[in-house]
Amino acid sequence: MSDCIIVEGPDGSGKSTLLKILETRLGVIAKHDGGPPGSEQDLRNKLLIPHNIQLMDRWAAISDQVYAKVLRGGCIVPENEMMERILHYSPQIIYCRPPNATLHDNLIALDANKKSYKSEAHCNDVRKSYWEIVMAYDILMKQLVKMGLLVTMYDYTGEMKYEY
Repeated sequence: MSDCIIVEGPDGSGKSTLLKILETRLGVIAKHDGGPPGSEQDLRNKLLIPHNIQLMDRWAAISDQVYAKVLRGGCIVPENEMMERILHYSPQIIYCRPPNATLHDNLIALDANKKSYKSEAHCNDVRKSYWEIVMAYDILMKQLVKMGLLVTMYDYTGEMKYEY
Protein backbone atom coordinates (compact mmCIF):
# COMPACT_ATOMS: atom_id res chain seq x y z
CA MET A 1 0.00 0.00 0.00
CA SER A 2 1.16 3.49 -0.88
CA ASP A 3 1.77 6.18 1.71
CA CYS A 4 -0.43 8.46 -0.38
CA ILE A 5 -3.96 9.33 0.75
CA ILE A 6 -6.32 10.39 -2.02
CA VAL A 7 -9.49 12.28 -1.16
CA GLU A 8 -12.13 11.60 -3.81
CA GLY A 9 -15.78 12.33 -4.36
CA PRO A 10 -18.22 14.44 -6.33
CA ASP A 11 -18.14 18.23 -6.33
CA GLY A 12 -19.53 19.67 -3.11
CA SER A 13 -18.98 16.52 -1.06
CA GLY A 14 -16.68 18.02 1.58
CA LYS A 15 -13.29 17.19 0.04
CA SER A 16 -11.78 20.66 0.51
CA THR A 17 -12.92 20.87 4.11
CA LEU A 18 -11.57 17.40 4.91
CA LEU A 19 -8.29 18.19 3.12
CA LYS A 20 -7.77 21.27 5.32
CA ILE A 21 -8.23 19.10 8.41
CA LEU A 22 -5.86 16.42 7.09
CA GLU A 23 -3.22 18.98 6.09
CA THR A 24 -3.21 20.35 9.63
CA ARG A 25 -3.17 16.95 11.33
CA LEU A 26 -0.62 15.36 9.01
CA GLY A 27 1.54 18.46 8.59
CA VAL A 28 1.58 18.17 4.79
CA ILE A 29 0.15 20.17 1.91
CA ALA A 30 -2.28 18.42 -0.43
CA LYS A 31 -1.51 18.22 -4.12
CA HIS A 32 -4.38 19.49 -6.25
CA ASP A 33 -4.63 18.12 -9.77
CA GLY A 34 -5.93 21.34 -11.30
CA GLY A 35 -9.29 20.17 -12.58
CA PRO A 36 -10.47 18.27 -15.62
CA PRO A 37 -7.72 17.16 -18.03
CA GLY A 38 -7.54 19.15 -21.25
CA SER A 39 -6.01 16.44 -23.41
CA GLU A 40 -4.86 12.82 -23.37
CA GLN A 41 -1.29 13.95 -22.56
CA ASP A 42 -2.58 16.14 -19.72
CA LEU A 43 -4.48 13.14 -18.33
CA ARG A 44 -1.45 10.86 -18.65
CA ASN A 45 0.65 13.41 -16.72
CA LYS A 46 -2.01 13.52 -14.01
CA LEU A 47 -1.92 9.71 -13.71
CA LEU A 48 1.59 9.87 -12.22
CA ILE A 49 1.91 10.22 -8.46
CA PRO A 50 5.27 11.70 -7.50
CA HIS A 51 6.99 9.56 -4.85
CA ASN A 52 6.93 12.34 -2.23
CA ILE A 53 3.20 13.12 -2.41
CA GLN A 54 1.34 12.10 0.75
CA LEU A 55 -2.05 13.73 0.25
CA MET A 56 -3.99 14.42 -2.94
CA ASP A 57 -7.21 16.23 -3.76
CA ARG A 58 -8.55 13.75 -6.32
CA TRP A 59 -6.50 11.67 -8.70
CA ALA A 60 -7.26 11.47 -12.41
CA ALA A 61 -7.00 7.66 -12.45
CA ILE A 62 -10.10 7.64 -10.25
CA SER A 63 -12.00 10.87 -10.93
CA ASP A 64 -11.63 10.80 -14.70
CA GLN A 65 -13.25 7.37 -14.81
CA VAL A 66 -16.32 8.94 -13.19
CA TYR A 67 -16.48 12.34 -14.86
CA ALA A 68 -15.39 11.14 -18.31
CA LYS A 69 -17.99 8.38 -18.35
CA VAL A 70 -20.81 10.62 -17.20
CA LEU A 71 -19.94 13.90 -18.94
CA ARG A 72 -18.10 12.75 -22.08
CA GLY A 73 -19.44 9.24 -22.59
CA GLY A 74 -16.10 7.51 -22.05
CA CYS A 75 -12.53 7.76 -20.82
CA ILE A 76 -9.68 9.16 -22.91
CA VAL A 77 -7.32 6.53 -21.49
CA PRO A 78 -8.73 2.97 -21.39
CA GLU A 79 -10.35 2.05 -18.07
CA ASN A 80 -8.25 -1.10 -17.67
CA GLU A 81 -5.08 1.03 -17.88
CA MET A 82 -6.43 3.35 -15.20
CA MET A 83 -7.40 0.43 -12.95
CA GLU A 84 -3.90 -1.06 -13.39
CA ARG A 85 -2.43 2.30 -12.38
CA ILE A 86 -4.62 2.39 -9.27
CA LEU A 87 -3.57 -1.13 -8.31
CA HIS A 88 0.09 -0.29 -8.96
CA TYR A 89 0.07 2.69 -6.58
CA SER A 90 -2.46 1.11 -4.21
CA PRO A 91 -3.27 4.38 -2.45
CA GLN A 92 -5.47 4.83 0.59
CA ILE A 93 -8.71 6.40 -0.63
CA ILE A 94 -11.10 8.54 1.37
CA TYR A 95 -14.39 8.68 -0.49
CA CYS A 96 -16.38 11.79 0.41
CA ARG A 97 -20.00 10.81 -0.14
CA PRO A 98 -22.76 13.01 1.24
CA PRO A 99 -26.14 11.51 2.06
CA ASN A 100 -28.80 11.70 -0.62
CA ALA A 101 -30.75 14.24 1.43
CA THR A 102 -27.99 16.85 1.00
CA LEU A 103 -27.41 16.40 -2.74
CA HIS A 104 -29.69 19.33 -3.64
CA ASP A 105 -27.84 21.57 -1.17
CA ASN A 106 -24.56 20.53 -2.79
CA LEU A 107 -25.78 21.75 -6.17
CA ILE A 108 -26.50 25.16 -4.66
CA ALA A 109 -23.05 25.15 -3.04
CA LEU A 110 -21.47 24.42 -6.44
CA ASP A 111 -22.73 27.77 -7.68
CA ALA A 112 -21.50 29.64 -4.60
CA ASN A 113 -18.06 27.98 -4.46
CA LYS A 114 -17.15 27.67 -8.14
CA LYS A 115 -13.47 26.91 -8.54
CA SER A 116 -11.63 29.26 -10.91
CA TYR A 117 -10.19 26.42 -13.00
CA LYS A 118 -13.62 24.93 -13.72
CA SER A 119 -15.37 26.41 -16.73
CA GLU A 120 -18.99 27.50 -16.65
CA ALA A 121 -19.79 24.76 -19.19
CA HIS A 122 -18.20 22.12 -16.93
CA CYS A 123 -20.14 23.38 -13.89
CA ASN A 124 -23.39 23.30 -15.88
CA ASP A 125 -22.68 19.74 -17.01
CA VAL A 126 -21.93 18.70 -13.42
CA ARG A 127 -25.17 20.28 -12.19
CA LYS A 128 -27.22 18.45 -14.85
CA SER A 129 -25.54 15.10 -14.17
CA TYR A 130 -24.81 15.32 -10.44
CA TRP A 131 -26.80 12.27 -9.39
CA GLU A 132 -25.19 10.18 -12.16
CA ILE A 133 -21.76 11.33 -10.96
CA VAL A 134 -22.54 10.27 -7.40
CA MET A 135 -23.80 6.88 -8.57
CA ALA A 136 -20.73 6.37 -10.79
CA TYR A 137 -18.49 7.12 -7.80
CA ASP A 138 -20.46 4.62 -5.68
CA ILE A 139 -19.97 1.90 -8.31
CA LEU A 140 -16.26 2.62 -8.77
CA MET A 141 -15.58 2.67 -5.02
CA LYS A 142 -17.25 -0.74 -4.65
CA GLN A 143 -15.05 -2.07 -7.49
CA LEU A 144 -11.91 -0.74 -5.80
CA VAL A 145 -12.88 -2.40 -2.50
CA LYS A 146 -13.45 -5.71 -4.33
CA MET A 147 -9.96 -5.33 -5.81
CA GLY A 148 -8.57 -5.15 -2.27
CA LEU A 149 -7.96 -1.42 -1.92
CA LEU A 150 -8.59 0.46 1.30
CA VAL A 151 -11.52 2.83 0.77
CA THR A 152 -12.74 4.82 3.77
CA MET A 153 -16.12 6.47 3.48
CA TYR A 154 -16.51 10.02 4.78
CA ASP A 155 -19.77 11.92 5.21
CA TYR A 156 -19.34 15.47 6.47
CA THR A 157 -22.85 15.40 7.97
CA GLY A 158 -22.19 12.26 9.99
CA GLU A 159 -25.60 10.90 8.98
CA MET A 160 -24.70 7.98 6.71
CA LYS A 161 -23.59 4.55 7.81
CA TYR A 162 -21.53 2.78 5.19
CA GLU A 163 -21.06 -0.89 4.53
CA TYR A 164 -18.65 -2.18 1.92
